[in-house]
Parts: sequence; structure tokens; C-alpha cells
Amino acid sequence: MRSNLQYCSLTDGTVNEAVAAIYYENADNTTIPTSTTSVTTAQLSYCNNDDLSVTKPFFPITPDPNPSTTEDLIIEYRTNETDFNLWFVNNVSFRGDYNNPVLLEAKLGNLDFPEEYNVMNFGSNKTVRLVVYNYFAFGGHPMHMHGHNM
Repeated sequence: MRSNLQYCSLTDGTVNEAVAAIYYENADNTTIPTSTTSVTTAQLSYCNNDDLSVTKPFFPITPDPNPSTTEDLIIEYRTNETDFNLWFVNNVSFRGDYNNPVLLEAKLGNLDFPEEYNVMNFGSNKTVRLVVYNYFAFGGHPMHMHGHNM
């Protein structure tokens, strides 16, 4: 696996590429992979979403014109008091416990999370509209969602 960090990612300027080797069962894991990327510099340096005219939704739905609730998400990337850069959502930086994933904890009945987890409980609302305000200075795609079916 290969990830180029040089163009659209925030890096420390030291490392431009992240690589990992995944070996399948019974593979020779003593051999170092020799593959190279086929992605062009132009493709790597394009830091935007595809034009909507060429995209096709996996789960096409018509949004509710009157959602049960609407939440504004103010997305910022800024330096904190210790001179460390962090993402903020609605003025709260994310801190998570990767040993206790939020979705698993919720499934197990734990619905109380620290503020810095940025968990938003919309209760029994049937529909929720998220309005994302991107104040990220370097591009149009500061975040994306996982674990949804829309």
C-alpha cells in the first residue's frame, strides 16, 4: 500500500510517502515489494473532489426538505496553545480512545462521551442535515464521513 503525502496532505516536510506491505497467506514475507506508483504528479496534486457531473451516488436518495434537525459543523485547522496543529469541529479538537471505538461503545450502550470525542447525539430525530463550513486554508476537502449509507 502506498500513500503520497506530498501534495494534498499536511506533512512535517520530512516524509513524503507512507508505504506498507501486506502479505497474503503462504506468501514469501521475506521479499521486499518492488512495485512503484502509476499515479501521475498531476493526479497527485489535484486536491479537490471530482466534479459533481461525473459522480454517481452509491445510495441515491432525495433529502428531506424539512429535516428534524440541522447542525452546523465549523471545520478549522489551527495551532493550539502548545504550537501543535489540530483539526477542530465547532471549536473542539478531536481526541479519541482508539482502544475503545465510539461506534462499538455506542452499540454496547455507552452513550456518554467526553466533549473532545466530538460525538453528536441526535436522539430519535428521523433526519439530520449537516451543514459543513470549511475554513481550511489549503483545499476544499478537510474531512469526510465513514459509517453512513447515504
